[in-house]
Amino acid sequence: MVNRQENKESITIVWFDSNIHLYNHAKNINEQLRQINDYNLYYSEIESCINYIQSIDKEKIFLITSSINASQILSQINTLSQIHFIFIFDFDKEQSNAFIVDDLKFIGLYTKLDNLYLSIQEQIEFDEKLFQTFSFFDQREYLIQDLSKQTSDLLWFQLFNNIILELSHDQSAKNEMINLYRQYYQDNLKNLKLIEKFEHDYCSDNVIQ
Repeated sequence: MVNRQENKESITIVWFDSNIHLYNHAKNINEQLRQINDYNLYYSEIESCINYIQSIDKEKIFLITSSINASQILSQINTLSQIHFIFIFDFDKEQSNAFIVDDLKFIGLYTKLDNLYLSIQEQIEFDEKLFQTFSFFDQREYLIQDLSKQTSDLLWFQLFNNIILELSHDQSAKNEMINLYRQYYQDNLKNLKLIEKFEHDYCSDNVIQ
C-alpha cells in the first residue's frame, strides 16, 4: 500500500485555517484539490503546520490560509524557502477586502473556490513550464559550453525569447517570468545583461522575430 503520509511528487498544498474543521464542504474541497494536485494537507493548529513545513526538504509548498490566520503564520514562515506560493482564501468577502499581503510569494486573495482552484492550477502549470525551461537550458548550456561566447549568448537569448512568447499576452505574466529568470541568474552577470536587454527592447505590441 502506498504511504499517503509521504509525498511522491514535487508539490504539496498546505491549507492552514484554524476553523477548517467547521467547513461543511471540506471533503468536497479535498476532492477538488486532488484533481489539481495529488498531495494536500490540512491544518487547524499553527504549530503542527509550521513543524511540517520546516521538515520539508525537497518539495515546494503552496500555502493556502485565511485572512484571519495569515498574519499569524506568515510572520513565522516568510524566510522559509519551502514556501513557493501563498494564496489567501476567505468565505467572508468583507474579511478579504480589508486584508493586504506584502509578500513576493503572494498570488492572490479569493472568496470563490473555483477561482482559487483555477489560480492554483495556473501556478502549477507555470511552475512546471519554468522547471522544464531551466532543465532544458542547463542541458543546452552543457552542450554548448565549448562554443564561442557569442554563439552561446545567442542560443540562450533565443531560448529566453521563445519561452516568454509562449506565455499569455498579459504583460504581468511576462514580468513575472522575467523576474523569476532574474532571481535564478542573480549571480550570472552575462545572463542578467541579456535579461535586461530583453526587458528594455521588448514591446507588448511587437512580436520578437
